[in-house]
Amino acid sequence: HVNSWMLEASLWAYEQDKDLADLPRSGDRPVPPVTPEAESDPDGEGGKSYRRECWETHQANRKARSERYQVLQAFRMAEDYAQYDRFWFAWDLDSRGRMYPKTSALNPQGSDLHKGILEFGSATPIISEEQVAWIYIHAANCAGQDKLSMDDRVSWVEDNLERILATGEDYKADLWWATELADEEPWQFLRACREIYLLHEHDGEGFMTTLPVAVDATCSGLQHYSAMTRDRRGAESVNLCDLKDRRDIYAEVAEVARKKFEEIAKGDDEEADLALAALDFGINRSLVKRPVMILPYSGTLRACDEYTDDFIREAIEKGKCEAPWHNRTQFSRFVSKHIWNSIPEIVIKGREAMAYLTKCASSSVKADRTAPVQWRTPDGFVVQVDEPESIENKVTTTLDGRRLQVRYRTPGTRQDIRAMRNATAPNFVHSMDGCHARMTVCDFIDLSHEWSGYEPSFAMVHDSFAVHASVMPLFAKTIRSAFRRMYEQNDVLAQFAETVREVVGEHANLPELPEYGEYDLAEVDESVFFFS
Repeated sequence: HVNSWMLEASLWAYEQDKDLADLPRSGDRPVPPVTPEAESDPDGEGGKSYRRECWETHQANRKARSERYQVLQAFRMAEDYAQYDRFWFAWDLDSRGRMYPKTSALNPQGSDLHKGILEFGSATPIISEEQVAWIYIHAANCAGQDKLSMDDRVSWVEDNLERILATGEDYKADLWWATELADEEPWQFLRACREIYLLHEHDGEGFMTTLPVAVDATCSGLQHYSAMTRDRRGAESVNLCDLKDRRDIYAEVAEVARKKFEEIAKGDDEEADLALAALDFGINRSLVKRPVMILPYSGTLRACDEYTDDFIREAIEKGKCEAPWHNRTQFSRFVSKHIWNSIPEIVIKGREAMAYLTKCASSSVKADRTAPVQWRTPDGFVVQVDEPESIENKVTTTLDGRRLQVRYRTPGTRQDIRAMRNATAPNFVHSMDGCHARMTVCDFIDLSHEWSGYEPSFAMVHDSFAVHASVMPLFAKTIRSAFRRMYEQNDVLAQFAETVREVVGEHANLPELPEYGEYDLAEVDESVFFFS
């Protein structure tokens, strides 16, 4: 269902043309005027700096146009569907078993704006303090308070309750949700404010909630790798253990990187100056988050370079800092290299599992150049990775009396070893998080059959699951039990090797399994922060 109040708020914010709540402006940014330095010395540093500033403005405008088109598409679809009491999304399973809505313009896996506008078509009653607490926890999570303990998240909402209630009554009353929280999840937070306001209007009696309350994994890919390899250190870093305080793997990697920069800064060369500039810029979890997130999906140093440069550029564009170094590319690559080298000090067994899968894929292709790499997930879904070689073809023809040679590529009959090596590990872990989502949904539907009048509703992303607050206490247990059963009843790495041999034959020269650790999967049942 489309929440009309939220749609009205989002249309109003877009019309203000003031970068509210991370919405793109409705028009292009003007090209900066020529600076005196550029005018007096167009070929010197002043001219180069001015041309770069103009280029970045044009780049930002191109990006904003794309974002603007997506936002306008979402508005149009929301306005079209707001007339219906409820509607359903058709979902697909991709080749790895991940679940995706077929509609792209507006869906439960879309942007923060999409998730803020959409709500469940069915309503469930709020009858306990624990259920109210889950609404508060969701609001705190959307406001960026998800590093706190669960009790402290509830306390954060209670401490800000007056402001939240005012916002929930009138989104124009206090624009903190659109300005102070613009870098968090402002639209979902605004929707939570509205829910809390309506809850208090009912004084807790007879209130029916339609808000999707989400719980998120801590670096889902590394959670799966830690579980399948029983890696205790990795499991602790991604909150698979029963720990009093929430662990933050991104902050841990940032701390390792920060110490590297502090050591380098003790020198007296250019690298020392770069390290000092990096420390002044700030080596924090936000900077390292995307490089760490891509690691389980065969991320590379080159990708790390791109994400680091994007982060630094956006920080400068948004006025959060001055340019930390005269050559941004040099600076970002220097920072990226040391971030990338810091990750292995935290993520150990996960990298071993990725290396094992990559070697298995290579051995499989070498044993049979025509066969795909194949495996089954714990719930029986069959995954095939097919990466055929790309064959170049040439056609010589004539155009306007001139000889012309056209080149095009077609897939061959043999597998591409390099492509298969790069694709297998990320597809494997994607198939595991898809399996976890499916098992969680199926288990919960089986449980809900016993509840009269309850209609199970889900807003599922690969590492973020949402249901009504009314059923979240049981759903949270279901998430954990499904994950535990996945890996207690299946040695997925050994089963992967068995399936490879089934496909290409016993002669496949597969590597030895990585050595497993001492982590006990039973701990996930008691892990408060596994999905939180």
